Amino acid sequence: MDYIRATDYATLQDAANAAAATAHKRLYVPTGVYAPPTGQTSGEWVRIYADDVHLIGDGPHKTILQFPDNLALSGSLYGIRVYGKRARIEGLSISGGANPSGAANMYGVSVTFGAREWQLADIEVAQMYGAGVAGGACFDFYQPSDFDGGYHNGFAERLVAHDSAAACGFVINSQGSTFRGIRAVSCGDTSNRHGVYIQGGYNTFERGYAERSGGWNWHGYAAVPERAASYNRYIACESVDPLTAHFIATSINAGSNNPDVPPGTPLNRGVILDGFVFRRTANGPACSGVGINVPGMLNGCVFEDALGRADAWLGGNGPLNINNCLFRMTTMPPNGNVIGMVLANGAIASGNQFVNWLVGPAIRPDGLSRIEANMIDMAGGVGIYVNGPDVVARDNTIRRRGGTAIGYTGTYPGVDVADNKIV
Repeated sequence: MDYIRATDYATLQDAANAAAATAHKRLYVPTGVYAPPTGQTSGEWVRIYADDVHLIGDGPHKTILQFPDNLALSGSLYGIRVYGKRARIEGLSISGGANPSGAANMYGVSVTFGAREWQLADIEVAQMYGAGVAGGACFDFYQPSDFDGGYHNGFAERLVAHDSAAACGFVINSQGSTFRGIRAVSCGDTSNRHGVYIQGGYNTFERGYAERSGGWNWHGYAAVPERAASYNRYIACESVDPLTAHFIATSINAGSNNPDVPPGTPLNRGVILDGFVFRRTANGPACSGVGINVPGMLNGCVFEDALGRADAWLGGNGPLNINNCLFRMTTMPPNGNVIGMVLANGAIASGNQFVNWLVGPAIRPDGLSRIEANMIDMAGGVGIYVNGPDVVARDNTIRRRGGTAIGYTGTYPGVDVADNKIV
């Protein structure tokens, strides 16, 4: 036999220990509903401490790790916690049960300090709970800077977090991993509980999806220099109907133990968004848009009816390089004027298209910026609304069916908007 079968042991931890002691280190957890040890209200249900352990289930909704209903937590509680290198976990569901309580947090899968080069695939986690400000987490990734420089170098594919009001979907406090096809739906019930909460850098997110998070659907923020939200890449991801806002990337050192980086030092490494879609459905919440306060590059992104309140669809003090993006209105925004993009601090906007712009400025340069070769199809609002000095807007085409093609909030030096076509 080239695996340990979980049903041959009294507990899943016993089975995991037995698998770790074999040459193959494979643990098979067949179809069934599994319960934690009776009376467990804190600690780790399944701990994977050895290297190279492979835990295999029959798939989500088949292999189910089920916490009991009405569980009163006495301390932090983990479904599966990984410490070992090169662990692989796949094919199972974890559920927190109904009506959890207690002054602690619950986590479905936690990959923590010492782990590296892990693989997670086809895992569903729901009904996680937490009493802290950010709550618990369906999936939690943490690597301190004194372990491999904060790098995990892991790979996650098809992880689903959902229906966890008192928890974030994903909390990523590590660096250098790839997350492909992750989904966070209906996670978080306050503005501090997010769909995907990212505090590490050099990660790649491909085809990720977040919907109806209590906080931001995608929240990239770091308060310490060891794990700046630096050079994270988002490829073909999507954000739909957040309760607070779609996306943020910002990084300020609020105080740390690094004497070379005093408190308040900006951590201004950049982010890349490629083909990211931000949208709000017809009856979606009154959400805010995308704020990027580190250097950012956006390529081929789509903003469609993105907001439910008066705010900018895309803004921040970047500076931003925004290319070939689509801004589309299909209906009048429900809560007043909006702004398509706010530019400043050396931002560049080139080759973008605004379709059926109805109200508010499509592009508002607040300072040093260059705006060129954009197409603005407007039925209302203002095409380019100059709100600061040192703005160059050239070779743009504005199709004006209503509103004002180019407007000003005042008289500013260094403004050149002479060479544009208005039809």
